[in-house]
Amino acid sequence: MKKYKKYALGLLLITLSVSVFWWFSGSKNEGQNNANLLDATIAIFSGTRKNGYLRISVSKEIKSQNIIEGAVQATFADYILDARKSNEDVAVTGLPLWYSVYGKGAAIRFLTNCKLYDGNTNLMKSGIMIGEAKKDVLFQFSEKFVVPQRTIKTVTLRCDVVQSGSEKVSWGYDAKAANPVITGVTSGQDIKEKEKTSKGSIMTIVPDCQSEVCEKKL
Repeated sequence: MKKYKKYALGLLLITLSVSVFWWFSGSKNEGQNNANLLDATIAIFSGTRKNGYLRISVSKEIKSQNIIEGAVQATFADYILDARKSNEDVAVTGLPLWYSVYGKGAAIRFLTNCKLYDGNTNLMKSGIMIGEAKKDVLFQFSEKFVVPQRTIKTVTLRCDVVQSGSEKVSWGYDAKAANPVITGVTSGQDIKEKEKTSKGSIMTIVPDCQSEVCEKKL
């Protein structure tokens, strides 16, 4: 009896697939036909629906280095948004980023106007002034930032440096504390994300030695 059930199920799936093919073949858009047919056939045979997925991590491409006092929109970290395992486009509206400071008083008041970029495109309406009270800072995008399914996007954190004194800071990501704002573009539902904790690379803020007060600061 089980054997006949398997045959019946197989015949049903084939029939449905053929029906889907003929239904889509009537469309004028041949390229869209193929994409829709593929999605429909996969859905029929796998019995699954579209699910969003995003992996968040800190890139290792940005190395520890010195950043000169007075630098405008200096790069501190790259964040990788990996949707290669997602079955739908992913919309990100907020990323909680984590910083660590090293040195006297562990203050980070020397950074201001911090923003996230996609290449050279600013993703935020206004920059964030970093205070010393919090270690996690929520960066909210001015519009939903879409990571297409099965692709990777990198967003870059840049800040203005307003003073030095050989302070050191690193920007990373705390998977335990973070609560990113992420939804599926098609489903509109909150999606599953996988996050990797990393402190990021340590940047040292150094005086501008072309200034008259360089020797005093050193």
